[in-house]
Amino acid sequence: MKLFAGSSSIELAEEIANNLKIKISASEFERFSDRECIVRIKEEIKGETIYLLQSTCNPVNETLMELLIMADACLNNGAHKVHGILPYYGYSRQDRITVPGEPITTKLIAKLIEASGISSVTTMDIHSKATSESFNIPFNDLHFTDTLTKYLESKIKKDKKDYMIVGPDHGALERAERIAKSLGTDSAHIEKKRSKAEAISTMELQAKVKGKNVILVDDLIGTGGTIIRAAELLKKEGAEEVSVAATHGVFANDAVERLQNSIISEIIVSNTIPQRRRIDKLTVLSVAEEFSNFIKKI
Repeated sequence: MKLFAGSSSIELAEEIANNLKIKISASEFERFSDRECIVRIKEEIKGETIYLLQSTCNPVNETLMELLIMADACLNNGAHKVHGILPYYGYSRQDRITVPGEPITTKLIAKLIEASGISSVTTMDIHSKATSESFNIPFNDLHFTDTLTKYLESKIKKDKKDYMIVGPDHGALERAERIAKSLGTDSAHIEKKRSKAEAISTMELQAKVKGKNVILVDDLIGTGGTIIRAAELLKKEGAEEVSVAATHGVFANDAVERLQNSIISEIIVSNTIPQRRRIDKLTVLSVAEEFSNFIKKI
């Protein structure tokens, strides 16, 4: 067994390697002046099973190409099999046609990954189940729920009646209900309508939150617009305090600054995406154990 790390997942790979009591295998990355990627495998891997760790996060197209080239390089150097471990899977939000003329890009990405020779894909809290259905190879979706629940339990303790878990949209309701059940708190969700991809036209709360400490839960935070607007609605409806928990801290554009200046008291994310721009409100929980345990089982 060999573990390789792409440039977006080095820190997480180090934790996983430590848990597995192995070292990250040696590779080298170089780029031409036009940003073309060169990958070199720097150790013998003939006949080995490879676990290739790479989140396809910002810059998404570069990290995706790096993943594909690394997989091909491993197979060209005699690897027996390459398992793709993508803690964060980019392009999963493009899983359907919303306006005429759009492609279903998540299907294209699946084809590219398969064409690279990757034998299976493992990710965490995929945004859309349609993504897994795009593959003809095994697809595994791990969950942040257990790690998040343990952390929230340490915060809530005996004051469970004062807390509520809320999904910022109908799609997050199942996640909110699952976490609330584990914690023994109430749950609810917000109904929203979008006018375009990342713009919301209306939001409506589906429960009473007056006097509650609310924890908003979702799979990812992109620009921060949805989650900030949801937090503002909850405060308007009488919530005492609003915190946010999401598996993937994408934090696109000026999201970090917007979240820092928002009414949100704490932002909890996993380390599927490296958080190099830290803010006071940000708590990062490691999911190395989840991925280490999964690799041990394969």
